[in-house]
Amino acid sequence: MTTTKLYNSFPSVSFQKKSEIIQFLDNYADNLELTRSTITHLVDYALKEISSFGGFVITEEEDRKIVGAMVVNNTGMEGYMPNNLIVASGFLPGSQKAGSKKRILQRILYLTKGDTALLVKSACRKEIPKNTGIKTIQFKRS
Repeated sequence: MTTTKLYNSFPSVSFQKKSEIIQFLDNYADNLELTRSTITHLVDYALKEISSFGGFVITEEEDRKIVGAMVVNNTGMEGYMPNNLIVASGFLPGSQKAGSKKRILQRILYLTKGDTALLVKSACRKEIPKNTGIKTIQFKRS
């Protein structure tokens, strides 16, 4: 059975579940070539375990095993840029064909009322399905 789960600062996420999400993203992250340390920081930001505007993590699970996950951080910059950034995402190979990415993106758009962008390494939009309304913001390391 496939379930979509939302994690945010309330109620708090168990250490075990948070570790499972971070490990999954470390293995399957499909954008920005993220390090485990960076993934941990992004998840902590979303869950407000560090001083932040917060956000949330969404997973799709099959038989209690994560097959897809996205981390959304709130920017606090409403009106200037999208208020929500998808900063990390990862999917098991084959799960996207089953619609995992589309279901998670639809849930994100619903929760953020469409005020969302995807942080990408290049200007390429291949990371998200067409016609979602999600903008992309190119990440450049200094």
